[in-house]
Amino acid sequence: MSGRFAVIGTAGHIDHGKTALVRRLTGVDTDRLKEEKQRGISIDLGFAPLSLSEDLLAGVVDVPGHERFIRNMLAGVGGMDLVLLVIAADEGVMPQTRKHAAILDLLRIPRCVGVLTRIDMVEADYADLVEEEFHSFLCSTRFKGSPVVRFSARTGQGEPELRGAILAALEGLELRDSAGPARMPVDRVFTMDGFGTVVTGTLWRGTVRVGDTLVLEPSGRKVRVRTVESHGSRVEEVGAGRRAAISLHPLSREEAGRGDWLVAEASGAPSRRASVRVELLPDAPRALTSRTGVRFHLGAGDTLAVLRLIGQDTLEPGQGCVAQLELRHPVPVERGDRFVLRTASAEHTVGGGTVIEPRAERVRAHDGEALAALLRSEAGSPAERVLEALEKAAGPKRVEELAKQVGMEPAEVAAALAELRSGGGAREAGDGVVSSSHWEGALARMLAEVEHYQAEFPVRFGIGKGELKSRLQRELPASLFDPLLQGALGQGALHAREDRLARAAEVPLPAAAAVGAARILEVAKTAGLEARGLAELAAEGGVSGQETVLRLVFDRKLARLAGDLVFDAGALEQAAGRVTEALRSKPRLAVADFKEIFGLSRKYMMPLLEHLDSLGVTRREGEGRVAGKSSTPSA
Repeated sequence: MSGRFAVIGTAGHIDHGKTALVRRLTGVDTDRLKEEKQRGISIDLGFAPLSLSEDLLAGVVDVPGHERFIRNMLAGVGGMDLVLLVIAADEGVMPQTRKHAAILDLLRIPRCVGVLTRIDMVEADYADLVEEEFHSFLCSTRFKGSPVVRFSARTGQGEPELRGAILAALEGLELRDSAGPARMPVDRVFTMDGFGTVVTGTLWRGTVRVGDTLVLEPSGRKVRVRTVESHGSRVEEVGAGRRAAISLHPLSREEAGRGDWLVAEASGAPSRRASVRVELLPDAPRALTSRTGVRFHLGAGDTLAVLRLIGQDTLEPGQGCVAQLELRHPVPVERGDRFVLRTASAEHTVGGGTVIEPRAERVRAHDGEALAALLRSEAGSPAERVLEALEKAAGPKRVEELAKQVGMEPAEVAAALAELRSGGGAREAGDGVVSSSHWEGALARMLAEVEHYQAEFPVRFGIGKGELKSRLQRELPASLFDPLLQGALGQGALHAREDRLARAAEVPLPAAAAVGAARILEVAKTAGLEARGLAELAAEGGVSGQETVLRLVFDRKLARLAGDLVFDAGALEQAAGRVTEALRSKPRLAVADFKEIFGLSRKYMMPLLEHLDSLGVTRREGEGRVAGKSSTPSA
């Protein structure tokens, strides 16, 4: 269905004619419950389609006016584009009128048309007085300057003017985001023959299509969309800003309820803690202190919560501050959501606010740095908000993770990251992104650990990669270690030889170790191919311990065989050359041939031959050897 769509709601005191108004405009009696018919009052939400013009169709949500059913009223007002604030001409502004207006203000409902109902029941002079009172009341709300239309549901007086006022108020209505992940608060659940379980609500964001797989939160139940109906018509898809009735499979009536959310699989997980900006109503019954129990209303649902003030101990009526809400039950809140707070007993509406961080880490009540970070997040641009999230992250974050964390669309996060990278505030790290300050701090920590190791073991050439990773595992997540190491190597801050890492490409031996190393090399050169054990060679060179010998092996000045035997690397090179030359004239050499070539006893001969096999110079074949992959003897 093409054209524009809007959601219109009613609000006002009980028995001021809201339902009669909707019936006159739409032809639908929204009082569907037997008890509503018997008592003549609205108890639950009612819904009706309203055609306003060829290109504008509205869904009307009629809310109950009785104070006892304020919870039902709250379930219906979220997502409204326009509210019809109703006052009866024979009664004027009443207590529930003020309470409903306060809730509309807290939720930042953007447009209002005042409707002075039952105009046929009073004299014109009296109607003038009540209308004047109506305008005066509107001036005390965010709806100052809104039009007031005189109306009679019984006679139809004022209906054309009311339709005109609604059209004028909705002129320039901005389309909601139909491209993001779908998100719909469920305000009604029922079953229908042939359709199964049906949920209804106003789609806050995204598009729902027949065949889509969605998630019912907070249960996390995956469901498939069987059919979609919007504004009384069967459709293949429904976009943001429209009322929708969606049949789901597999789902029983008992598995869903008002207050649930139907969301896309890509949406963020439900939260038990959110950072918020909370505002206390000027006429709130009392000040709130930290750790006060409240009832949190969002969408069509509510849950008990604990309000924890940040940066102050008390919130006075009419004031606002940054706080955290600890929710008893998880709720899929998102940044920018407007909510209402009532007393835990649900006796009074005390305030409301806006979500800053939907999935927040707990902060201490008087943590100045955390408060400053929340204020920056609240006021910041998309790039600043993304950077704030990166600063808090332990390791690299992907676009999808950041989008869920900060409550933004992936495309918006990607644009913010591009801005941060070009400005030097963030950089890529593997398949994610980190803040530049986090990168530099982690790099400094890595380099300091390498330097500390070299100071602790000056004879060695640096630290092994595995040991460095192990030493830093509490400070650097594995997802950051490898990108950071590659970056350090790429910029020359670290140098690698084999599996070891050092700050410089060359790491000279300390003076004392260098003297011992020279003696060891002399002993090995004299011994030739008569290999020595590590400890034996160190002792013959007059050096305690094996560190210097191992460093000479690492520097390839000594060759190490199996069984911790070592000999001079030059002697090994000569031996390999002599074997290769011998294989040119004799393709297969027996042990006796090698004994003749080297003049060694079997004690030294066999380890040497096994080492030549490992190097690919020779390959064992039976009791003899033939040329290996690294040798190219002629036929």
